[in-house]
Amino acid sequence: MNTFQHPRWGILLTPNKCGSSYAQHMIAKQYHVNKNNLIFENNIVWAVVRDPVEWYVSGWRYAVSHLIAEAKEMNYNLGFEDHLTYCLTQQEQIKITGRMYNQFDRHTWYNPYLQCTNISNKINKIIKLENQERFNQVIGFFSDGKSPGAPKNVNDGEKARRHGKAYVPKPKLTDKSIQLLHSLDNWSMSAGYNLNESITKYINTLCY
Repeated sequence: MNTFQHPRWGILLTPNKCGSSYAQHMIAKQYHVNKNNLIFENNIVWAVVRDPVEWYVSGWRYAVSHLIAEAKEMNYNLGFEDHLTYCLTQQEQIKITGRMYNQFDRHTWYNPYLQCTNISNKINKIIKLENQERFNQVIGFFSDGKSPGAPKNVNDGEKARRHGKAYVPKPKLTDKSIQLLHSLDNWSMSAGYNLNESITKYINTLCY
């Protein structure tokens, strides 16, 4: 589920890989979502987005660790460069055929603004996932009015172990993968990101 109704203010949109499970857990404590009654009393729609490099890396790691059905069916190559090449090919096919994305696309790379096509054109407020304080404030607003506070810091290896999945380290960026990121990304600028800055930040954080 990617959309959440607030009875007074509208909708909070949280695409996959943008804290959707956490948001759903917090909001479900207080509000029951009526999927057939999307009301925009004040026409305010919040979208939760995340750093574009982290977005695509997260999608690749999901594909590698979960090996979901679509990946198995297409004999999916697990390399990050090959993943980005596949995603770019999919993006071009969607433009040509006009077909909707599939589950594999939605969980690995698809434009976060278009995760919910019925309200994507109504988005007028952006929350960056890495802005943890602001994210928690808004989640609190949409649940019981109180900020839930930051979730406990659990490292990625421990998270993978708890879910019975293989731990997948973040990939290093190559010249080719950087070029592919630039070709694939068609949304981050409108969400207030600079892809070059995101790439530099990712490289510096990974320390290589």
